[in-house]
Amino acid sequence: MLLFYVIGIGVSAGWTSVLACLVFYTETLGVNSFVFLNLAAYAPLLPITILQAKYDTHFDRKFGSSILTYTFRGYIGFVINCITLGIIPWVSSSSSFTTTTTTTSSTVLLCLITLLLGTASSVLFGTLQQMASFIYRSCGRLQAALAAGYQSSAILILFVSLGTGFGSSGSEQGLYAFYYACAGIVFLSGIAFHVLMKYSRDVVTSMSKRDSVINNKDPRQENTTTTTTTTTTKAVHHTHSETGKESLMKVVDDGSSSSMMDMEESSNYKKNNDESSIITYEDLWKKSWLCCLSLMIVVVSNGMIASWINRIQSIDETNQSLPQVLFYARNFADIVGRPFSLLLWSTPIDNNTQTFLRIVSIIAILQAVISLPLFYTYTITPTTSLLPQSDVVIISFVAIISFISGAIKTILYQRAPSLLTTTTNNNTTTNKVQMMQTHQMITLLNICYSIAVLIGILINIIIQENFL
Repeated sequence: MLLFYVIGIGVSAGWTSVLACLVFYTETLGVNSFVFLNLAAYAPLLPITILQAKYDTHFDRKFGSSILTYTFRGYIGFVINCITLGIIPWVSSSSSFTTTTTTTSSTVLLCLITLLLGTASSVLFGTLQQMASFIYRSCGRLQAALAAGYQSSAILILFVSLGTGFGSSGSEQGLYAFYYACAGIVFLSGIAFHVLMKYSRDVVTSMSKRDSVINNKDPRQENTTTTTTTTTTKAVHHTHSETGKESLMKVVDDGSSSSMMDMEESSNYKKNNDESSIITYEDLWKKSWLCCLSLMIVVVSNGMIASWINRIQSIDETNQSLPQVLFYARNFADIVGRPFSLLLWSTPIDNNTQTFLRIVSIIAILQAVISLPLFYTYTITPTTSLLPQSDVVIISFVAIISFISGAIKTILYQRAPSLLTTTTNNNTTTNKVQMMQTHQMITLLNICYSIAVLIGILINIIIQENFL
């Protein structure tokens, strides 16, 4: 659980370090740049999630080892994160931000590098979300630990920012130290990932079970092999001890019949396992649409607020750091909301699950319907006094909304797999099928999450480009 928390920090530390510099980039690249940086960081989530849904199992089956493929994806993700974080300060430190042309080109270049960073982080995000779902399938603690670590990267980024003196203004002082320190955080998280994949027995066991599911392995095949070997030995023994072909043919025929029966049972097992494991994403949606829609509502509203906070002005005109304060307040509140879900966690049963999810969906809708109009009214019309202006009020408002969002998102990831019901005559088969379908459920939630993030950011871009 601790390792998942540490790894979660590294998953998001890359793009968090870029977005945490919203004051610096607003000053140097313009107020419109922040929403495009958000788009570059989060846009890869959707295609990466879809590709993982389509090809992950194929590659696991092709290479014959889930732990090998998952480890490879993790290594690649952490290495690319470290490299891009080392490149970003060289792009950001350009002293030619004085003209519109150079500012635009610098924004495009920074967005492209952030896009690569976002791609690597998206691979890590999808990989770790899947692992957290099937290592301890009936427990929501790994999802909570990963989610808390995912948001907790902001705490370390804040300490790095304070230590280097970079990010709270348009000054470049401490720029290189800031990004190199962030790359070090990602590197340490990569080491934690290596330890998890190399030395955790639970990970190895769960990966082995997953391999047996995707390769349709039947434990009775080993018995078949043993029976065949024993039969051959018996046949050789009777060849020496009896005369004539009848005795040999009888033993071989009896053994072959038994072997063929075992092979036929194994074939039927594979067929039944295939049929019971198959579940389309359409069927998954029918089972979990309430979870998916609630998640999308929360993420859309949260994404709109997160990619717009650089526009909030302090009542003190000399205070340039308010957007950065809001950024960290939002992340810290989200961090607290994630483990809060553990207080509500229990193994859901039948109708209790549906009732609980309806309550969660109502809270998600109310949160979006109430918070978004108030937030945009406060932000877009600061001089018209439609709402009282107060730094304390807006910080508290953003923190409360983020706390609710963090709790709801984690609860939905925990509860959604319980909506799957699988019954077979074989307990081992049932557990394996549930593991495979849980993997699919988490993938569907990741797709919904990715779509919602993009929707929230694109809405802000439309508002920004057409109404401001």
